[in-house]
Amino acid sequence: MNERTIAFVHTQFPCGGAERVTLDIGRYLHGRGYRVMALCREHLAEAMPEDSPVEVRILRHKLKRPASADELVKVVRDEGIGILIYVCIHPFFTQRIKEQTGVKVVSANHGIPFWNALGKKTRLERLKEGTLWQRLRWHLYYRARCNWFHVYDRRCDREYRRALTEVDAYTVLCPEYREELVKRLRLGEGMQKKIHVIGNYQDPVDSPQLQKENVVLYMGRLTYADKRVDRLLDIWARVQPGRTGWHLLIVGDGTERHTLEEKARNMGLQGISFEGRQARPQPYYDRAALLCLTSQFEGWGLVITEAQANGVVPLAFDCSAGIRHLIAPSGTNGVLIPAFDMDEYARQLARLMDDKGLRLRIQDQVLKKPYPLEIVGQGYFQLYESLLQS
Repeated sequence: MNERTIAFVHTQFPCGGAERVTLDIGRYLHGRGYRVMALCREHLAEAMPEDSPVEVRILRHKLKRPASADELVKVVRDEGIGILIYVCIHPFFTQRIKEQTGVKVVSANHGIPFWNALGKKTRLERLKEGTLWQRLRWHLYYRARCNWFHVYDRRCDREYRRALTEVDAYTVLCPEYREELVKRLRLGEGMQKKIHVIGNYQDPVDSPQLQKENVVLYMGRLTYADKRVDRLLDIWARVQPGRTGWHLLIVGDGTERHTLEEKARNMGLQGISFEGRQARPQPYYDRAALLCLTSQFEGWGLVITEAQANGVVPLAFDCSAGIRHLIAPSGTNGVLIPAFDMDEYARQLARLMDDKGLRLRIQDQVLKKPYPLEIVGQGYFQLYESLLQS
C-alpha cells in the first residue's frame, strides 16, 4: 500500500467553506509529497480550480448504506489510500473498513461541536411560525422532545461518542471546541488524546481593492437552521431608509432563497439584490465595504477571513468561540455583536455605514489579521505523518 495517499470524503465537492479547506490543505500536502484525493457523491466540476492537484473520484452509494462500505474498501485498496478523512460528517462502517484495509480514519469537524442537534432543534422551532397544524405539532410533540426530554441532544451525544471511539483522530477548529467535547461527553484520557486542534488559514490578497463602494455583502449558503439570513433582511429594513446610496448584495444559494426573496418583496425592501451562487466571489469582495453574518451558529466562518484579507469589515453575532477567534476584540478585527441582539446589530451596522472614517480604521486593522498557512498546514502534516507511522 502507498501510505502517502490520503483521501478526503465529502458528500458534495467542492461547494462551500469546508471543501475550500480540502482544496487548500490538499495543495499544501501535495507539496509535501502526498497524493491527495477527494471522494464524493456529487462532483461540481465547474467549481474545481483548474490547477488543483486534488484528484476526484465519485462514489456510487450513499455513505449511510452498507453497500458504501464495500465500495470504500475497494477504493482504498485500488488507490492505496492510507488515511480517510471524513469532512463535516462522521464515518459509517468504520470498523469494517479499517479491518479489511488497515486504513486510518479521521473525522474533521469544521463546525461547532454538536451542530447537528442544534440545527435540528432550530428547524423544528420554526414550526412555531407556521400553519395551525405546524404550530400544534410543535406544542404537542416536538417542544417536549427538544426542551424537556432532550431527545436530539442525547441522540447527538451517542453519535459523537461512537465516532470518537471508532476513529483514529478527530480534529476541531479551536481549543474551546475540544473542551466542549471533553466536558459534555465526559471523555477519558485516551479519547481526549484523539482530539486535535487545527484551525483554518487564509491566503493574503496581494493587492486588495481598498476603494470600496457603499455595499453591504452577505456571502454563503441560504439555509435557515444555521445562516438565518432572514435576520439580515429584518436588520436591513431598519437601516436602509435614509441611506439610499447603500446596497445589500446577497451572494449564494440554497433552500431558503425563494422564501427570502418573497420576504424581501413583501417587506418592500429597497437596495437589495439576490446574486445567486458565484464561481468567482472576488469581484464582490472588491466592491463591498461591509460583510454581514447573522448566523445562529458558525464553526469558523471562512467568509470572515476572506473579507478581512480583502479589507472588508465583518460584522457577526458572538455565536461561537470560532467567531470570537476571528473578530475579537470587537472594533479591531471587525464588529462582534452580542447574540442575538437585533437592535444592537442594526445600530452597529448603521454606525459603520454612516462613518467612513471608522470603516477605514477597522479596514486597516483587518488587513493585518494573520492566518498563516505554514502553521495550519504543518498541523495537518504532522497529524497524518503520525497516523501513517503508528
